[in-house]
Amino acid sequence: LSIPLPTVPESEEAQTVTLEVTVQDESGLPISARTELLIHPAEFYIGLKPESWIGESKTAMGFDVVTTDWERNPSGDHALVAEFKQVRWERETGEFGFPVYVPVYTPVSSSNLATGPDGRARLSFVPPNAGTFMLDVSGGGTRTQTLIWVGGPGDAAWPQLDNNTLQLTAGRESYNPGETGTVFIPNPFATNSLALVTVERGILFSSEVVTLSGSGEEFSFDVTEEDAPNVYVTVTVLGQGNEFRHGVVNIPVAADALELNVQVTPNPTQAGPRDEITFDVLVIDHQGQPVQGEFSLAVVDLAVLALASPNSADIFTEYYSNQPLGIETSISLAALNKAGQAQGGLGGGGGGGADIPFVREEFPDTAYWNPALVTNAEGRGQVTMRLPDSLTTWNIDVRGLTLDTKVGQAETQVVATKPLLVRPVTPRFLVSGDHALMAAVINNNTSDELNVSVNLQSEGFVLDEPGKATQQVEVPANGRTRVEWWGTASLAQSADLIFTATTTGSPSLQDSTRPVWGLLPILQYTSPQAFVTGGALRGAATQQEVISLPRTFTPTSGGLVVELSPSLAGNLTSALEAMPEPNEDSAESIVSYLLPNIEVYRALNSAGLNDPKLVERVEANLNSSVNRLFYLQNPDGGWNWWGRSSSLYGEAGEASDPVISAYVFFGLLRAREAGAPMNEDALQRAGTYLRDRKAPQRFTSEARNLDDAAFIQFALAHANTFDDAALNNLYDQRDRMNPSGLAWLAFTMSKYNSSDSRTRDLISNLESAAILTSSSAHWESKDAELFTRDSAIYTTSAVVYALAQIDPANQIIPNAVRYLAAHRNANRMWNTGHDNAWAILALNAAMVGMGEVRADFAFEAELNGSPLTNGDIAGIQVTPLTATVPLEFLSPNSPNLLTIHREDGLGRLYYNAILQLNRPVQDVKPLDKGMQIERAYLAASCRASTQDDASGPSRRPTRACPHLSSIQLGPNQQLLAQLTLTLPHDAYHVMVEDFIPAGTEILDQNLETSQQAVDSTDVQVQFDDSNPFGEGWGWWLFNPPQIRDESILFTADYLPAGTYVLTYTLTPLQAGEYRVLPAHAWQAFFPEVQGTSAGTVFEIKP
Repeated sequence: LSIPLPTVPESEEAQTVTLEVTVQDESGLPISARTELLIHPAEFYIGLKPESWIGESKTAMGFDVVTTDWERNPSGDHALVAEFKQVRWERETGEFGFPVYVPVYTPVSSSNLATGPDGRARLSFVPPNAGTFMLDVSGGGTRTQTLIWVGGPGDAAWPQLDNNTLQLTAGRESYNPGETGTVFIPNPFATNSLALVTVERGILFSSEVVTLSGSGEEFSFDVTEEDAPNVYVTVTVLGQGNEFRHGVVNIPVAADALELNVQVTPNPTQAGPRDEITFDVLVIDHQGQPVQGEFSLAVVDLAVLALASPNSADIFTEYYSNQPLGIETSISLAALNKAGQAQGGLGGGGGGGADIPFVREEFPDTAYWNPALVTNAEGRGQVTMRLPDSLTTWNIDVRGLTLDTKVGQAETQVVATKPLLVRPVTPRFLVSGDHALMAAVINNNTSDELNVSVNLQSEGFVLDEPGKATQQVEVPANGRTRVEWWGTASLAQSADLIFTATTTGSPSLQDSTRPVWGLLPILQYTSPQAFVTGGALRGAATQQEVISLPRTFTPTSGGLVVELSPSLAGNLTSALEAMPEPNEDSAESIVSYLLPNIEVYRALNSAGLNDPKLVERVEANLNSSVNRLFYLQNPDGGWNWWGRSSSLYGEAGEASDPVISAYVFFGLLRAREAGAPMNEDALQRAGTYLRDRKAPQRFTSEARNLDDAAFIQFALAHANTFDDAALNNLYDQRDRMNPSGLAWLAFTMSKYNSSDSRTRDLISNLESAAILTSSSAHWESKDAELFTRDSAIYTTSAVVYALAQIDPANQIIPNAVRYLAAHRNANRMWNTGHDNAWAILALNAAMVGMGEVRADFAFEAELNGSPLTNGDIAGIQVTPLTATVPLEFLSPNSPNLLTIHREDGLGRLYYNAILQLNRPVQDVKPLDKGMQIERAYLAASCRASTQDDASGPSRRPTRACPHLSSIQLGPNQQLLAQLTLTLPHDAYHVMVEDFIPAGTEILDQNLETSQQAVDSTDVQVQFDDSNPFGEGWGWWLFNPPQIRDESILFTADYLPAGTYVLTYTLTPLQAGEYRVLPAHAWQAFFPEVQGTSAGTVFEIKP
């Protein structure tokens, strides 16, 4: 393959050109890789070496000149020009007020020369006076320069550098132990001067005082093994009076004696899935002697390692790359030195018929990891493991160290393969109704042509032609053949596909596998108009609910789910199980998942109860969630809603969100109570950050600021930290606070002083602020706005949480609990993460405060007069009873009557009924509730042709691009998805999620196997139709998007009112007609403010 090099601008310096190659095989998945090509400035390079760094005025100085080719071999017979110039530095003030030293050159003499056949030549110049001189040699398009220092009568021309620093020059770039190192020390003063010279790194190796005369002296020292990997020569020169100069030079020293020779040998070097393999490890030192040490051995899929740069640096480089100075010498003046500071470190396979040995279905990224492989006195160790099902190349990495911190590592590879193998070609997910093309690539790794029977066994995916589930194909020797099946995604929750290939002749070969991502989820669109009801029954009672199917559309699937729980415990465990996994980039999301789980876990444990699923969740998530929260902590000690800040101060002067920080701090304290190990220093920094957030002064702040200040005091109270002045300040302004703020203040004051009468006053205020009905009570904020967190669910939960702990006998609590129990949504939760977390915390506190764990009564439910479910509880029941009625058993034209009855007895019966209906995606209409979002698909080439605009910004919007509803598969084919988000008002904590067609993949340029030479994601802001980009681009308003299997998620902490155009790139992979779920935009703390796009169907043509 020959690729012509593009025109590269001429330069006297080397340039780098990046070549990116993208390939596709029968699977259609593009894989990119890139390499760099060095463009040399000329056919040869010039090297210069002075006989000495120091010269005398009016005395000839000699220079060796060498010309080499690109491989550093001699290259002779080149004509060159040499120019000898004197240099002086003029001090100027730079752009940011810092001094800049500009060299000024005065020509002295010049000479023409030519190198001989051996590439060598000699030069000689006579410096006319003392000073600094530069020799410039050029020719053939290349150039090199060197500086020398000349002594003699007159002042030396050393520049007065910033902070009185002194430039030192090492004689060579690096040294080996046993050699003599040299450093030229210039004399910065006109007279002889004294210099303290030290050799150091961490400790002081040696020191001496030398006298500098003339232009300077060459300092020599012995280089030893202890100096590896580098050593610092530090010089402080004293002049007259208070004059001084200080300099440091870092000298690399070869560290071969510190590197271990690690060898790892696999047996066998090629194996099949589930085969055993043994790794023999041998470790010797640089002298060939065996070494005892501790090592780790990791077996990782090489395809995974190709996706990103290594997350662990080479161990030798990490240990023995440039080391920091770590010491201060030569009086306190050394503090002016800025050198020697520490530098940061660097941070599968796939494959139904009967009688098959096994189905490959385990495809881990890491097959094995042993962190404690210890070599014996002979330097040997051994590990045996069983390979998983992946057919891939496994990368084996062995690394470790000895007690005296000699380190080393080695890598090798093992190929896991089969003579006949199947590679499924499927989407990562499906949407019900998708008509898609599934395929399998059959690899024949033998030297004979094979007749192969290929079968697709599917559940949840209905083949168009079931009779062709098995196909016969001929696969050439060492070749591949693609086999295809068309089918439709059913109403099931997932599709289970098993691909099997079996030879029909001799030899008898077979392979059977599921896709590498396992079961394919089948998504459904659930109507937002789902019917949800709930409540609580006490004593002998009967409750009836009328449930009717909608008349505005015909649902395709769904049903009625009825949940009965004879205690709050069952209600809570059900809600916890419904919670989705948290987003690891959001501290708020992590706490909103972790905190309810650990609080209910602790409450049930205290009551002697055990819910196995809850225990499993807590044990699996507690430590990892705490560690992730500390990872997201900002330098100032606080947290953001999303991601983390890299600096102490954000754009507005403060990096962290105080309320989010208080929420995380509270969650960490509760996690510590649950037994999670804690970074106490980081926790202390968080407490310090919160203590510095003072309560707003009287009459100077809005109610929400007072509520936030009360919540911060509430969080600090759990660390037994109280600010009496802040509490008094807040109490004085209680009439202006919302119920949630009053609740946090009442809790904190009660914890600070349980006999404080002011707590009773706050409780009375909360009672009078309650909104009462005949059977429930709830609270709302007086000034709820779109950017506050005070929804009715949150406000009511805050009050219940506080009252249940400071006044558990309060008669308003049961009615408030009834309100919360009745307001679970169709997902069996309360709004989104934050509201849902506080609702569970409140109900958990109420359960503990009211002692409502045990129950003793019988209960039942009927639908249209027929029994649905029943129970008889006498004690404790953690798991609720659940009954599901499919859509086809519900009356479509007349109301359905749900009757819930309970007998008299101890406890309350909590019930929830959810009618959840699915409808065709293509029938979904846009929804605008304070946000509007539209989606369009455009040709990727159209964006490139419309964004260049020489008259204005470097890029402009893609308005002229026609919208696409289909695209043809082809090499390097890409598609642009464009979301237009319109906000009539400023919005906070905005989330925008867009679902993709199942037959496409999002171009993720964080992966090294993705194309980098194309645009990926973009954000544009439109404020004014006449000047849509007058306010600039809006990418900085959004956090980096999260790319998922089925969607992409954009987030922003704050967006001013306006129109935003978000774009990302899709790669079509599988042919089919795909239902695309609507894009959804919402506010995280006010999900009622939301918008959805229309659903659509997008076709990818074969």
